[in-house]
Amino acid sequence: DETFGFHAQQAAEKLLKAWLIWKDQSPIRTHNIEVLLAACEQLDNEFAALRPAEALTPYAVEVRYGDPAYFPTSEETGEAAQMSALVEAFVLKKLETDGLALPPAGDS
Repeated sequence: DETFGFHAQQAAEKLLKAWLIWKDQSPIRTHNIEVLLAACEQLDNEFAALRPAEALTPYAVEVRYGDPAYFPTSEETGEAAQMSALVEAFVLKKLETDGLALPPAGDS
């Protein structure tokens, strides 16, 4: 549903912002994944691989607060989950490569 897409978008957004902050950049006040990726690419062009995640941007506002009759399909929801997971894996790998010690998956 639209709530799932919103949270997938938020996860990607927060991960990209976290990486920018890790790189001593001021956080960008936007929900636009394209804008965040452009900022990341200025520091590391490998972030271009995440361009498909730009499709998450509409879930931040348009899908959540737009047409109340629109409900994303299960296929769209699945794609949102895949894109969010792609961003997560990519950013966490970058952070580890840069020296941030992350706990093993599943640890809290």
